Amino acid sequence: MKIVYAMALLPATLALEMFRVNYPASRGQNSTTVNEYPCGGFNHPQAPTKVKARQEFEMQVPRAPGQIDVFYRSAHDLPDRWEPVGGYLVLTGADFVGFRVDFHRKVQKNAKGVVMARFIDANNPTESDWQYQCVDVSHGDDVKNASAGGPRVGMVIVGLALAGLVIRL
Repeated sequence: MKIVYAMALLPATLALEMFRVNYPASRGQNSTTVNEYPCGGFNHPQAPTKVKARQEFEMQVPRAPGQIDVFYRSAHDLPDRWEPVGGYLVLTGADFVGFRVDFHRKVQKNAKGVVMARFIDANNPTESDWQYQCVDVSHGDDVKNASAGGPRVGMVIVGLALAGLVIRL
């Protein structure tokens, strides 16, 4: 009876040693592949979760102190083109960390992408011990269309250049 009880506690103990994105749900987690870049061994896309332009994320951290880095890659980007979208320092013993990721100006509306979260243990910062999680996401109409800002900026620059030419004449 005692052996069964001890074995029942073993998975819970292992789960506390792994970094996990709880919300929105990650692709998955495996204790033997959690250190594999970029998605902890879960490198095949899954059905995306629709997220807001300013989305709350909740992550389970295995220990403190540590650092969580959050990156984003659009479905149209190259496989290794990760844009930083946030970070968090875990200074004290916290099991769960929640923070908001702002996707404005990083994504286009109605786009799909991947959020990668990385946990680095401050007491053991070797790259082979970093832990990874990925979340497949889609964006709605609440994000600004990144391409919409481009032409307006260009027109302002051209207008200022023309105004400068007029003044010199």
